[in-house]
Amino acid sequence: TYTNPAGAISTQTFTITVSTSTTPPVGTPIVPYVYVNGTWTQTASASVSSGATVNLGPQPTTGGSWTWTGPNGFTSKLREIDNIPLSVGANVYIATYTNPAGAISTQTFTITVL
Repeated sequence: TYTNPAGAISTQTFTITVSTSTTPPVGTPIVPYVYVNGTWTQTASASVSSGATVNLGPQPTTGGSWTWTGPNGFTSKLREIDNIPLSVGANVYIATYTNPAGAISTQTFTITVL
């Protein structure tokens, strides 16, 4: 309410709505794919022989952004990583996907070289 110098009164009503939702954005499921010597398979792990060609290509393929970590300080910002460096034993790579809403999902890939 406001009263001006002449004594006229005016009133204005304001409505404020406060959301009580604190639900964070929902992460996008990552579908793991591993390419071994020419064939893509929907899996997050594989056992391969020394010298095998291995690519990791998770989905979704569009939107958002990707980051990877792996053995020996490996990092990448590509969705698909080709000819990943492998050594004998278990090689663990972690894919992190940030969807357009900012929610983060991770997927662990384990490639074991026999």
